[in-house]
Amino acid sequence: MSTLRPLWLDYQRPLPGRQWPGLLLLATSLLLCGGLLAESYSLSSESEATQQQVFKLKRESERRSLLTRAEQPFAGTAREETDEKSRTLPPSAARWESLLGALEKAGDDSVTLLTLEPNPREIIIFGEAVDIGASLDYAKRLQSAPVLASVYLVKHETLREHQHRPVRFTLLAKWREA
Repeated sequence: MSTLRPLWLDYQRPLPGRQWPGLLLLATSLLLCGGLLAESYSLSSESEATQQQVFKLKRESERRSLLTRAEQPFAGTAREETDEKSRTLPPSAARWESLLGALEKAGDDSVTLLTLEPNPREIIIFGEAVDIGASLDYAKRLQSAPVLASVYLVKHETLREHQHRPVRFTLLAKWREA
């Protein structure tokens, strides 16, 4: 009679020479992932720098457009045209620079300017603030500006449809005599 020998199957033991390609593939994948992460970080910091540059250029463009409008002759309303005292020249470019500097200096994260409406005697400032106190503080800071006098809160409205309920306000300020 013949006897059968036991058969041992071992599926977990790697065959000699077959483990090196897998390790090489793993090392290459890790190096490639590291390179992609470094490139991603580089691109995100480049993107952030570009966004800051775009923001600065946009702000400078807005400032220049305000200066250009200020240098153009003022087209007043019919009431102002009949009033001889209101027929003065618009504020000079130097006063505009001073005004824009004062607006930037008085501003903070709680206030956003929406529109400026200048005329020869006064300027109307439209903005939005986180609450009424922030708009009043902004008016106080503008009052100390050398180019503005008599800064008053003319109108305010709480925007109830927004989640944070900001306050939209209107300030009236007179040009300080040069």
